[in-house]
Amino acid sequence: MTHPLKLIDYRVNERGEVSGVLFENPRTSVRRNLYWSACIELSRFTYFGEDWKTILSFDWLVLPSEKTSFEISDQNIDVVECSWYFIYQHITAKSGTLTLEPVDEYRAFEISFSVVVDSPGWDDDPCQDIEIAGTVKLPCSGISLMRNSFFPKPNSEIEAREMIAPFFPEIVDFTLKQQEDEDGWPIQEKTKFHFVPQ
Repeated sequence: MTHPLKLIDYRVNERGEVSGVLFENPRTSVRRNLYWSACIELSRFTYFGEDWKTILSFDWLVLPSEKTSFEISDQNIDVVECSWYFIYQHITAKSGTLTLEPVDEYRAFEISFSVVVDSPGWDDDPCQDIEIAGTVKLPCSGISLMRNSFFPKPNSEIEAREMIAPFFPEIVDFTLKQQEDEDGWPIQEKTKFHFVPQ
């Protein structure tokens, strides 16, 4: 029996985003760094009479240069984790490659990828490898800093920028996105600082 879902079923939509977060966790030996995520929405498809959406997510990316390539392995997720979200399942990619290149002064990223995932298999479908590959340009939704992740906590925009700058000097070209209450008035950033490209 052949698998009912072919590579052609996973065409890349021009939807998704790339975002960054300054993060550390000394208890689990996660060093402070700016970690990036790329969320890529794939085309919807019909599976046993129902319409489904799949998403490919690359997480814990560290970008040391303008153009960065990663080798993906389920045995080496300390470098990068690739997950396939399919019918409420979270499946880690077995292998693959990923290349990211920021464009338009980090307003967007050019992304090319090729990953192999092991489909879960239902209704007597065989479990077998499915390759998902494509290229896409996605907008950058910004960089966040969660105040409770750090001690001492940053108490101002200036302090937040100073914490991010060693890992991302380009933060000087980003603007703080103000949160607003239900009436549209600015409110103080209580839980996080979020910076977006100008």
